[in-house]
Amino acid sequence: MKLLGFLLSAQPTYKELQGTKTMSTEKRLALSKIVFGVLRDWGISEADQVNFLGFPKATKPRALQRYSNDTPLPDDDEITERVTHILEIAEALRTTYPCNYGMAKKWLQTPHRRFNKATPIDLILAEGLGGLIAVRADLDCAYAWSLTEPQKS
Repeated sequence: MKLLGFLLSAQPTYKELQGTKTMSTEKRLALSKIVFGVLRDWGISEADQVNFLGFPKATKPRALQRYSNDTPLPDDDEITERVTHILEIAEALRTTYPCNYGMAKKWLQTPHRRFNKATPIDLILAEGLGGLIAVRADLDCAYAWSLTEPQKS
């Protein structure tokens, strides 16, 4: 848990993650291990991890084991974006519950009125990337605010 907190405190941003082939293999592998550690801490089954990360539906859950052991995540823009949201959600929960990381799992498994009585996990599973964005926006007011700013051209 201490390692996760340390790694999350220095986590890369989405822009830094884009084109992860420019990251060293060691960093990409460390990132994979962090993400799968977070998902395990949240109690996400391997079958649901496929959905959380946006892997093709035909991906076998057992195939994910290699990504938490010795293979970096694929260099795919959607997977990279999802990883960014997962890490930012983890950081927001760590900030919200600094003394009890177990509360993060409880929060994610509790139905919320803002999500029409669905749990954040159920929302993410049902809506994919949109669900990740909604959960992150609920936890991170600065991110939510950035979504409402007009786009600069």
